[in-house]
Order: sequence, then structure tokens, then C-alpha cells
Amino acid sequence: MIENTKTIKQLDDLTCGVACAAMIARTTFDIAMKAIKPHPKGGYNSIEIAKFLLAHNILIGGSCFGFEDDSELDLYPGAKVVWWFDPAMTELLLGVKSERFPGKEHWIYWDKKNVHDPSPVVDDVNRSLKDYHITTAGPIQRLETE
Repeated sequence: MIENTKTIKQLDDLTCGVACAAMIARTTFDIAMKAIKPHPKGGYNSIEIAKFLLAHNILIGGSCFGFEDDSELDLYPGAKVVWWFDPAMTELLLGVKSERFPGKEHWIYWDKKNVHDPSPVVDDVNRSLKDYHITTAGPIQRLETE
């Protein structure tokens, strides 16, 4: 069980993934920022986040998609897979619709119990997963080390 996860806030509009990676790896934003390479077109991509987490003995699963309403499920039969994870048993790196930037994705971290939103303008205390429009979910697996 993960205890006392502290939310790390992003430093700018493009570092939500870096902040989430730091929370998942239980390290600092500065350490994650130094290790994760930015994308040439700006921001940070999931491949670099996954490499960082793997260096910390953490695997992240491929993205599973969610949709605005069930009518879209006919086009994507596997879409409900995002809800196949029991939130009480699975840590998740979640892509959600940005509340500040229309058409953009924002990343948050679910630690099996609480939402950790790195946005500096969001108070994530008492927010639930239902408060977000989830677009992607990456299940997290911590590898045991000797």
C-alpha cells in the first residue's frame, strides 16, 4: 500500500508528465526533470516517461482508451478496458482532458486511493477520478528488487 504520497506540482504548462513520473518513482521533480528528455517539438512524451520509470524498476502498461459516451464504443470495442482496472488495486498514470487548455491532454497520478494532480491551479484534495474526463490509462507495476 502506498502511504503519504505527496502531490508534486508541475513548474510550467508542459511538465505534468514529469511531475507524475516523480510522484510514481517517489523522487523529486528536479531528479525527474534532469533525467527525462524533452520532446523535440516541446513537452515530454510517454516513451521518455516510461524509460525514467523503468530505471526506477517500475513498468507502465500501454494506454487504454476511454470515451466521452458509450455511443463511441461501437467504433472501439476495447474502449471499456480502462474500467477493467480496479482503482483500489491499481496505480495509474492517467491522461485526462485539460481543464485549462481545450483540446490538450493533462496527466495525473492515481495511487490506488487518491488523485494527485500536478496542475498548479488545481487543488486535488478531495477530488475523485469521477471529477476528470479520462482519455488514457497506463497501469503501473512496481518490480520487486532484491
